Amino acid sequence: MTRRLAVFLLVSLAVIACDQMLKSWTRKHLIPMERRPLLGQSQVVLGYYETAPKHSPWVPVAVWCLILVRVGWRQRNARLPETIAFAMLLAGGLSNIGERFRTGTILDPLQFALGGNRFLPFNLADVALSLGGLAVVLILLLEMVFRRRIVAKST
Repeated sequence: MTRRLAVFLLVSLAVIACDQMLKSWTRKHLIPMERRPLLGQSQVVLGYYETAPKHSPWVPVAVWCLILVRVGWRQRNARLPETIAFAMLLAGGLSNIGERFRTGTILDPLQFALGGNRFLPFNLADVALSLGGLAVVLILLLEMVFRRRIVAKST
């Protein structure tokens, strides 16, 4: 097993395991719409928010299959930051899709509360998706900038 594959599997399994453990704990210990501050007076609230999809569950599955093909193709030559970013993207998506098929809903146990305002609830899979997507965009932008510099220096 190559180092990249080991890192990819480790990050993916860690994201899925942490997301599913938090959701399992939330279902066992909270009632729907209950809120508890996470870590005392924190601005992050732990709550029980379930959402049922308004569209077919096959839409995200089709999108993730396309991403899997693209990631598999690019992963052959990926560096470590790309490997971690792709693992976060795929694990976040697979965790949410798996839950949607198992329960018919997606549980979002976390929510930011600043002042009296509450923001959209989210889960750890959503965090992994967001960070992985942001990392991929940054990696691609940096690659474009460095390619332009190399081309400019060579001419």
